[in-house]
Amino acid sequence: MDPKERGGDDVYRATTKGLIEGIISGYNATVFAYGPTGAGKTYTMLGTDYEPGIYLRTLNDLFKCIEETSDDMEYTVSMSYLEIYNEMIRDLLNPSSGFLDLREDSKGGIQIAGITEVSTINAKEGSNSMAFKTM
Repeated sequence: MDPKERGGDDVYRATTKGLIEGIISGYNATVFAYGPTGAGKTYTMLGTDYEPGIYLRTLNDLFKCIEETSDDMEYTVSMSYLEIYNEMIRDLLNPSSGFLDLREDSKGGIQIAGITEVSTINAKEGSNSMAFKTM
């Protein structure tokens, strides 16, 4: 699905918007772009100042949904930003940390050891803390 042909909002609605309800219900979610160099993965995820990508659209909708949810609920929003290239995992929030490894946690789940997690209280802070880091 090419966001330059379909439009960023169409791509977001078709791929990611439906995850918001599950996130609000307490589930984790992962969104990733896959493809060869130059295919538009970064554009799809980050977008531009004039055409936000999936990342900012998700943050905006997530925090809008949180605001509309009952006052007796408390939410913590945290995120990571990584690249998997040639089977190597790199933390894009802390690229100097080198390559990271997958580990099994005590519950049998798979975790990325040493990945940076950023907590945020609103979409703007989340956007700023990620600082749209690309390679």
